[in-house]
Amino acid sequence: MGTLELNFTVDVKDFREATYYSLFMQKRNFFRAAVVVIAACFIYVVLAINKVFAMEPIFFFLAGGYLVWILVLLAGEERKIRAYVKSPDNLRGAEYTARFGSRLVSFEIPAKKFKVSGNLSDIPAAFELTNIFLVYANREQTFIIPTRCMSKAQIKELREMLSHGI
Repeated sequence: MGTLELNFTVDVKDFREATYYSLFMQKRNFFRAAVVVIAACFIYVVLAINKVFAMEPIFFFLAGGYLVWILVLLAGEERKIRAYVKSPDNLRGAEYTARFGSRLVSFEIPAKKFKVSGNLSDIPAAFELTNIFLVYANREQTFIIPTRCMSKAQIKELREMLSHGI
């Protein structure tokens, strides 16, 4: 494998996808429980309508509570996204250059005079989502690489480099 160089910009859509992925991963047990409770409530309602069980309002309150809490979490994430977009320090529209080699990786944002590089094996995690790759440099730095800037061959090459390097 040679060196793969990618030039790209990150837009709000990419940032939003990464933010929601992070939310769902951080709160995955809550979301799993919410799905189970809401599905059980739906089945209960169907059975109660068919007179298998007596209708008890506690199930509606429980499912409603989960739905409200989900909306509160999503609204909080949207508020964070909006605050980031309005921030003068946001990197929306900045030109990135990412280089992936057989052992080394680097990310550069020339407009911000920012460059970070290291061993590919030192990357703790990387995920491929629908439209982006998330590459975690450490606990505080995540790089979003949109797939729209890559050909199918580059996507395949990056996928292989990340799977073998991490």
